[in-house]
Amino acid sequence: LHGSIERYFAAKASLFEPVLSEQGVVNVDDVHGRLLCDAAQIPMVPFSLDDIDDLVVTPTSHSYLWRDQRVAVGIGAAFNAMNSLAAATACAALGISTETIVRGLATAAAVPGRFEPVRAGQSFDVIVDFAHTPDGLREALAAARRAAGTGRVIAVFGCGGDRDREKRPQMGEIAAELADMVVVTSDNPRSEDPLDIINAVIGGVPPDYRDRVLSEPDRRRAFDVAFRAAVAGDVVVIAGKEYGSGSSRDWAAKGTFMLGIKAVLANDTASTASTSLQIKNWTGSSSPNVTVYSYPSTSTTVSATSGAGVYTVSSTAAAALLTASTKTTTGSASISGSTLSTSVSIPSYPAILVTIQ
Repeated sequence: LHGSIERYFAAKASLFEPVLSEQGVVNVDDVHGRLLCDAAQIPMVPFSLDDIDDLVVTPTSHSYLWRDQRVAVGIGAAFNAMNSLAAATACAALGISTETIVRGLATAAAVPGRFEPVRAGQSFDVIVDFAHTPDGLREALAAARRAAGTGRVIAVFGCGGDRDREKRPQMGEIAAELADMVVVTSDNPRSEDPLDIINAVIGGVPPDYRDRVLSEPDRRRAFDVAFRAAVAGDVVVIAGKEYGSGSSRDWAAKGTFMLGIKAVLANDTASTASTSLQIKNWTGSSSPNVTVYSYPSTSTTVSATSGAGVYTVSSTAAAALLTASTKTTTGSASISGSTLSTSVSIPSYPAILVTIQ
């Protein structure tokens, strides 16, 4: 749009002229912010990370000491600490009290698709970020790396089709260097073959990092691969596709442990049996996967029976069960109108979890 960083800076600097602004608030940790402060013709209020102490960052929150108050914000990533500090400094410049600012930031919600946490009872963190450029992906993964501590960073991303071909190998290299595991998938290929795009991404991965990278063109299955690999303490970063229907966040919310799962816990003491399940107003996949997981014993509290010995459980409860399960068999489902029907064989275990995705 601007053609160069110099023109971009000039456009931003024009906002700090007396005809448009009475006062400015600027990040002086950035060289361009310092230039603005030096050249501005209006009063300027600088802010810097030097203004805070004891910064603590997790994948889903950050906090720090500012003006003798503990600021706690339910949004992760170190770069968001700078964002909240900017907001705090601007509010203070407007005369708002420190106590009011701290209370307000404590209720701040994540911006959709901007290092946004997805919480559904899983033991690991899932972050959705719009990052679709090399710099954006680097920033998101670096923030996840810092927040993960000793945990792993698992990245799922793809590149769009019919544009910016040169960035594909760059993003493959960045992901492989900053993440412990990378799942390259499809992300709006447009008229291109998704596999060609994926191969271009993987082509940028240095040989020493190739063992970290795998591909799964089906975006939803790519999420499933990442979710099944993650354990407590890990951070899964889903980068790329825009917000809304079919977006990263939309699909992340339908992963194995997420809201798209329909789970049934069946208690059975016979050597073998079968159970049937019917779901009305099914809105999931037109070709759903049916999987049976078994447990040698269970102390799970279940509710709402759906036939003798069969109980529905929430997706959150299903997530906990899956971590201790053994996959035994798969089944099939049929869809008539908006009603899904399935029947599966149950082996001789006290507890069985049937998932339908």
